[in-house]
Amino acid sequence: AEIAAFDPASDRIFVTGSGGLQVLSIDEDLNLGLLGTISVGTNNITSVAVSNGLVAVAVAGEKPTDQGSVFFIDADSAVGPGAVLGSV
Repeated sequence: AEIAAFDPASDRIFVTGSGGLQVLSIDEDLNLGLLGTISVGTNNITSVAVSNGLVAVAVAGEKPTDQGSVFFIDADSAVGPGAVLGSV
């Protein structure tokens, strides 16, 4: 895991990983639990950020010069359509 983003409304942590975006729960005693892994695009995730229950995930293309995408996921883990970008 390289990058993590916390959503205080859902008490979930979103963590980048080579197999996708990992979704973790956290409780008041700071116990973590893996809720699941979300596959997004190529799964070559370069960044994740959370704001007001919306998770933005930047995903690189297959090759460094390929176009990448940003996927928007609500904190309940529903993946929306990706927006195509330049290389990321």
